[in-house]
Amino acid sequence: MINPEVLKPMSTFEIDAMKVEKDGTLYFTTKNETGSLPYTIQQFRWNKWVDIGEIDGKGSPDKNEYQYVIPTMNSGENRFRLKQVDGTGKPRYSFEAKFNSPLPAVTFTEPGDRKKAGDKIMFSDKTMYEIYNEFGVIVDKGIAKEVNVSNLEKGTYWVNFDNTFASFKK
Repeated sequence: MINPEVLKPMSTFEIDAMKVEKDGTLYFTTKNETGSLPYTIQQFRWNKWVDIGEIDGKGSPDKNEYQYVIPTMNSGENRFRLKQVDGTGKPRYSFEAKFNSPLPAVTFTEPGDRKKAGDKIMFSDKTMYEIYNEFGVIVDKGIAKEVNVSNLEKGTYWVNFDNTFASFKK
């Protein structure tokens, strides 16, 4: 009987270089890939690593060049890494690439801070966000400048955005 994991590609990549340019593009070069496996791009936000995108690996042992346009940057320090998972199910990570963004900190306006209370959260700029209910369950996430919260039940919620978090009541 053959072990099926032996036939699947293995995560063997080595990072030659990884950097983030001012235009928000992540560039990285690899070598020693032994199979075409996807790279998950992760950004460190809100004290955890968040998946922000994916790019297919080329699978060549030679030098491979990649680029990925980062959808949103945090204000201040931004940290990125690559993750690859092979047939063993065990994730493999690259080292981190750091980038200090000159963007101003994003602020938000709670639903009750406007005349039409309870319908929207407004951010000062487009940002990645996550909204949690009082039980820690994500009820909404995305990238936006304005988020409709009219469908949320009354209660306290927490919102992660930019490189910070806050709470609001509905």
